[in-house]
Amino acid sequence: MKITFPSNAIRKVSALALALLTASASLTVFAEGELPLAQIYVSTEGDDSAAGTESAPLATLEAARDAVRALSREQYSGAQVIIRGGEYRRDTTFKLTAEDGGSDGFSVSYVAYEDETPVFTGAATLDPVKFTEPDEAFRSLLPEESKDKVLAYDLAADGLDYARYDRTGIHNAILPDNRIYVGDVRCTQARYPNLNRSNSISNYVYATKTSNNESEGYYSFYDESGRAASWSEESRKNAHMNGFFPIDWIQSSADIVGIDEETGYVVYTPTNGDYGKVIQNSRYAFYNVPEELDAPMEYYINRDTGMLYIYLPDGWQESGVTIGQSLCTRMLESTASNITFSGLTFRGTMLDAMKLTGDDITVSGCRILCIGKNAVDATGNRILIDGCEVYNVGGNGIRIGVDKEVRRANIFTDSQVSNCRIHAFEELDRIYNPGLSLQGLGSRALNNEIYDAPHLGMSYVGTNIEIAYNIFENLCYDSSDAGALYIYDATITSGGTKIHDNIVRNIINDENIYFNPHGIYLDAGSGGMQVYSNILENVDGFGILSGGPDNELCDNLFINSVYQFHGGNYYKVQNEHTGWNGLLEDGTGNIGTYPNGMFWQFLLSDKENPGYGTERWAYLNPWVMLLKTTNCYDLNDNYVAYAYGDARVRNNVFSSSSKSNDVSNAAARLIVIRDNFDLTLSQIGLADLENRDYRLTDDTMIYQVIPGFRYCNVERVGIGK
Repeated sequence: MKITFPSNAIRKVSALALALLTASASLTVFAEGELPLAQIYVSTEGDDSAAGTESAPLATLEAARDAVRALSREQYSGAQVIIRGGEYRRDTTFKLTAEDGGSDGFSVSYVAYEDETPVFTGAATLDPVKFTEPDEAFRSLLPEESKDKVLAYDLAADGLDYARYDRTGIHNAILPDNRIYVGDVRCTQARYPNLNRSNSISNYVYATKTSNNESEGYYSFYDESGRAASWSEESRKNAHMNGFFPIDWIQSSADIVGIDEETGYVVYTPTNGDYGKVIQNSRYAFYNVPEELDAPMEYYINRDTGMLYIYLPDGWQESGVTIGQSLCTRMLESTASNITFSGLTFRGTMLDAMKLTGDDITVSGCRILCIGKNAVDATGNRILIDGCEVYNVGGNGIRIGVDKEVRRANIFTDSQVSNCRIHAFEELDRIYNPGLSLQGLGSRALNNEIYDAPHLGMSYVGTNIEIAYNIFENLCYDSSDAGALYIYDATITSGGTKIHDNIVRNIINDENIYFNPHGIYLDAGSGGMQVYSNILENVDGFGILSGGPDNELCDNLFINSVYQFHGGNYYKVQNEHTGWNGLLEDGTGNIGTYPNGMFWQFLLSDKENPGYGTERWAYLNPWVMLLKTTNCYDLNDNYVAYAYGDARVRNNVFSSSSKSNDVSNAAARLIVIRDNFDLTLSQIGLADLENRDYRLTDDTMIYQVIPGFRYCNVERVGIGK
């Protein structure tokens, strides 16, 4: 990564977050007649029978919570739980209920002591002096180059949990149980091919031949690498597979059964139904195999004996080795509203770090890492996540959801994720678990940096969302039909969304065989959005792909990137732009046909869009109410639905691309396409592209060819800007 900021930048809380925080731990000032703020202290050296003062702190969050409950809210302006630095080992989930939140005139916050860092962890630290040489029987299984590199640790003797922890991900794939960390970096079960953490070039093998007998439950494929044939019979029985078998946006899993000695085919059992069946060109990796323990950060656990075998990198003693424990599946679970969490660190859970449900919640200046599933999963209104760092996460980074009844009433949720650094996510659940997932009406994603992940960087669903001043980089490297910034919406229920002044770069999949990943991907019928003043650099597929009606793509700079605008959702045509999306379930008709087309099914669905058709919806989205309830198949018929009524591609600048822009015939005559120009990099005049300085020089030609060009406000892009 070339993104560099001062080391303390991520811990700075924005002015908006500061305004929502309570008084600091070091100073509380009261005006005459003002109620005092109750301050309750927690320390690793505390005692739950103590008074909870700075000099006599409590020991646990539970004791602090109970102390807050015991307060008379008429006598205090709020409660502030101040947590001293140090490591707090958690074996259970810390739970807050509705009674633990604030209310009008009474604030509740859990904050770090000034200049200290409390760390809540569900992982156990392994004692460096207890690592030993592996026994000769296991050593004989190891590749020659790693025989003197691998160390052993008796987890059972330490009373630690080492049983296989099966967690299913999207499409019910069983995910690798990668719960060992060296420092802050997740290790992987011994696998082939070895994991490349920066891109997918060597992460998988392609299947070329299969031989299945489904009536007898017999599934097999030919392993051209020959790896499985070299393993011991016992190793084969304990080996698993993970990858993308049907297509690269479906995660798959299977258990190895053995080898057909006559054919050399690997025999396996699918573990997530049809998605777990290998076909030609399936991408797969073997894991949990002792014979593949050949690279630093790989490990193998003997589930019968509890022995850990691990290839440790240089300097591991200083970094430390930890193992997640299933006793702590979630760190914090809260249904409290009007509550703040600030300056805290959460790490080492098997599932989520924070599960929050409520309104008026603030999470600021927190660090969340080494998490099995989601870092922050929050549902409610007026949720602020600001100045946090999230990394080494198995699933989602930050997810903001909304309640169905809020959607039905078309209430502004007004949530915001800002100034967050989110990276190295989707480590286990490798598809559709973006760094940031945002829902709601009027929510915002501002000044975040989202990077280094195999699939989506951000997804969103909702109306009038603003996505601005963010950086998206090095994403979708494990997939092709995906986007750094992605929405799948079979209707136009994300209308009013504005995506502007973002930098999207290096969205590349080096071994795609299907499609190429995109920068800003407005999939299916996603429409009614404005995409302007963005920079799209080095995007493998399309810098912007628009699949829905009434989208505006204006004033964007494309560097080694192009755009696509297609209309497959509106016409009974089968071409390279429609695929399955252009058909009904029975293979006929088209997605825009009333009332059975997917477009209308989503739009009229109480589940997908409960607020559609109400009076408030009509006021908020007047243009949507103009949609006809019929669609014409004839491309020459002028009486089409009001699709593309305000679609435009205008005032965009393109440079240094060997690819061409692509507009489907079905949509071209309905879109205003004008005033777009090709310029060389020298004519564009970037200050220093190599070092990511996108400011325009005084001699830029952009304003000569497009006098009113709205260039990306690059000085506002990124954390703390």
